[in-house]
Amino acid sequence: MRRIYTPDGQEMPIGSFPAARALQGEEVVSQELRVVFPNHEERWVIMGAAPIRLATGEIFGAVTVFTDITFLHEARDRERRYLYTLAHNLRVPASLIKNNLDWLLELLPSSEVIAPHQNILDALRRALNRMSTMVDYFTIVSRLEAGEVTLHSRPVTLASFMQVFLQHAGALIEQERLHIDLPADLPQVQADPHYLEPVLLSLLDNAQKFSEPRTPIQIASRRQDHEVVISVTDQGIGIAPEDQAHIFERFYRVGKARTAEGTGLGLDLVKRLVEARGGRIWVESKVGKGSTFSLTLPIAGSQLTS
Repeated sequence: MRRIYTPDGQEMPIGSFPAARALQGEEVVSQELRVVFPNHEERWVIMGAAPIRLATGEIFGAVTVFTDITFLHEARDRERRYLYTLAHNLRVPASLIKNNLDWLLELLPSSEVIAPHQNILDALRRALNRMSTMVDYFTIVSRLEAGEVTLHSRPVTLASFMQVFLQHAGALIEQERLHIDLPADLPQVQADPHYLEPVLLSLLDNAQKFSEPRTPIQIASRRQDHEVVISVTDQGIGIAPEDQAHIFERFYRVGKARTAEGTGLGLDLVKRLVEARGGRIWVESKVGKGSTFSLTLPIAGSQLTS
């Protein structure tokens, strides 16, 4: 009488149900499922199952464990709607402020009027850029939660991509600090440039915030089997070992990072976008020495056969 679905909406055949698999000798750990009852009520569960064996090894039965996580899904849905509403409501005033600031600057008669107040104008631009970035993060996160993000991957030459990326990043990145190491024989990667840009922007933004001004930041890449590894390395404050396990959690901010500008959303979004293409991301860090964030991208299909 109940219908069982996987998180991506596929109905589960009875033979694939964890209990049925356990009766065949398989152990199932933490499978997330959506259960629809005859009255159309829905519940989300985490389910595990394992076979029960006699001393002879014969399967006697199975034990299953259910944990109701419906309240977690409802909380995630509320959070997604909140982020979407927040992004929508912030985008309009941010655009209005930016357009009016540009208009006012055009009206000023000469650079002599602007020069004494250049520091104020620079601060306004940085604040507006940060607000725009935050709105973009909120929008992408809410769309990811709703399953509305479709990645349009294609073969990408990283050297060419980096040139375009740095042009788009503009004043958001202290480009004089960057040291870029892209081997000439690096193969093309399979990626969606539209979403690869916010990934790199977030990593570089963190590297800038948590390292001393004018210290170098390195972007390096290398081939590793059927992947390309891209790394962003700074010489900053580093991340304590106890924080590294949580650094990619949403809204998690480590010690000194709590006093820095930011939302705590960046690395969560980076992880989601990287993993959406089957990639991985991790951090290596020593307190007081700096951090290296590395991510993988699959080599473009045309390269795999070469």
